[in-house]
Amino acid sequence: MNVFGCKNVTFQHVNITAPRESVNTDGIHIGRSTAINITDANIGTGDDTVSIGHGSKEITVTKVTRGPGHGISIGSLGKYLNEEPVVGIRVNNCTLRNTQNGLRIKTWPASPQLVLPRLYTMRTLSWLMLGSSATPLAVKIVCSSCIPCENVELADIDLTYNGKKGPLTSQCSNVKPTITRVTKALACATSAGLKK
Repeated sequence: MNVFGCKNVTFQHVNITAPRESVNTDGIHIGRSTAINITDANIGTGDDTVSIGHGSKEITVTKVTRGPGHGISIGSLGKYLNEEPVVGIRVNNCTLRNTQNGLRIKTWPASPQLVLPRLYTMRTLSWLMLGSSATPLAVKIVCSSCIPCENVELADIDLTYNGKKGPLTSQCSNVKPTITRVTKALACATSAGLKK
């Protein structure tokens, strides 16, 4: 589904499926839209579960479940000049299984227009909230040194790792998130050189 240039739209009880092998099959892609709500949806694709492009504002993703896919993605951002800011993204109570990522932000190194003043990643994503991680590096937030990420909040993160590749860790670069109710190993405790 492609949501472009829309305002005040809610998707509820939507089922979207595509084979894991199908490339470029985003479940729902949002661009240049405001006040979009996705709730109680089952999405499994070969690409992004939900993809949020430039110009997206006040987007809420709640109770999205299933997989496979690449997870919930913000971006890619910053590849082209004059891209509009992405503002007010909220991800709540999602359960993604067998996805490449839980939640990720994809940017190009020269991101000239990237502004994320109210990005929230909250609760129940398979790698970034409640559940288990497929790798010991369970939380990774790596932002540009030229344009660091600002006003990022990590809350209610409780993950486990049952593999044999080392202890549960996190990594943050060029971001200093607000952290609430997060275990020490996942609170960017293993990162170095945090910047704001």
